[in-house]
Amino acid sequence: MNKFLLLSTLAAALAVSAPLAQASTSFDAAGQIPVSNINDYVQAGSYRIWVTTHLGRPTHVLPDGVWLYENRRIDNLDVTGTLAITFKDGQVTSMRLLTHAATVALLQPHAAKTLVAAR
Repeated sequence: MNKFLLLSTLAAALAVSAPLAQASTSFDAAGQIPVSNINDYVQAGSYRIWVTTHLGRPTHVLPDGVWLYENRRIDNLDVTGTLAITFKDGQVTSMRLLTHAATVALLQPHAAKTLVAAR
């Protein structure tokens, strides 16, 4: 394969993948972006103690056990928001980054109840 053909193929692949990468860093209509991992230790299946060790204590813990970390920047997404982590049986089942509006909407039903503030 000559160099021109190789470079043309690479340029075409990059042109196609750039919009796809950009789309994954956009918040959806609900104001969230699914997050697959934070680092090598915090990902789906990680234990709660690993999350605490690598991210610190959450800003809020909702009555249903969801942990919220405000003002978190996810490097591979290049955006900042509130990180929401859901657990089942002490392990991470899902993570998502929320906009401010989505965070307020999530906290509002619990406003009359006492939230556990972890600060």
